Amino acid sequence: EAEAALHVSSVRAQCLLKFQLRPVMEWQRDAIPSCNTEEFVKEASEVPNFLEEVDKCREICSTAAAQRSGQREKSFEVVFLGTGSALPMKIRNVSGTLVNI
Repeated sequence: EAEAALHVSSVRAQCLLKFQLRPVMEWQRDAIPSCNTEEFVKEASEVPNFLEEVDKCREICSTAAAQRSGQREKSFEVVFLGTGSALPMKIRNVSGTLVNI
C-alpha cells in the first residue's frame, strides 16, 4: 500500500507578513521591513560618538569575558510561556514568564 502524500505549499514566515482573503487571496509583503546592512551602518555612523561607544562596548565585553574564563557562570534563565491558548481570551490574555534563578 502506497503512503499518502500531502503536498502543501509553504511560505517562510516574515515579520509583518499578511495574507489577504478579500477581494483577492494574496500575500501582502508591503509592510515587511527591509534590512540593508550597508545602509544601517552608514546611518548609525552618522550618530555622534556612535563608533567610539561601540569600541568601548567591545572592550568592556572582552574584558568581562576574560575575567569570567575559568569560572562557572552563575546565570538565570528566562522562559516565555505565552498565553496558554492559540487565541487570547478575556480571562487568558496575559502571557506567562518563568525566571529560573
